[in-house]
Amino acid sequence: MGWASYVARRELAPNHFVATTYTLPLALTEFRETGSADLKVRNEVLSGKRAEIIYFGRRKCWRITLEPMPEEESAIVREFLESTADGQIFDFDPWGEAASPVRQMQVQRQDDRHSETPFLGAGGQYDWVVFGFDLRLVE
Repeated sequence: MGWASYVARRELAPNHFVATTYTLPLALTEFRETGSADLKVRNEVLSGKRAEIIYFGRRKCWRITLEPMPEEESAIVREFLESTADGQIFDFDPWGEAASPVRQMQVQRQDDRHSETPFLGAGGQYDWVVFGFDLRLVE
């Protein structure tokens, strides 16, 4: 079980209010590193010899996929994803709980748009949905 703490801004779930901080439990099926890269600039002289490297840090990113959830329970996850799409920095822990964090970190969304995959439930309608999104560590 994981969790995220964010400020609600868009697509508000029922009984939620704008500019309010909410903590959302998240059941993850995937927490996969999608890449890390050094953020640096290399300055070279015309001869090809490296003159200097200016190092700005490291970018670390993950792909998150949530467990399938009933469509009627998905409004709060949509609120979270829409509210954080603008680059909001928020707290995230892939394994702990808000009361007892395991790996709490500050992150922001790295994707252009979250994924939302509906699939058929027992009634033959799209009763379940799986959400996916990308995160970047903020240091």
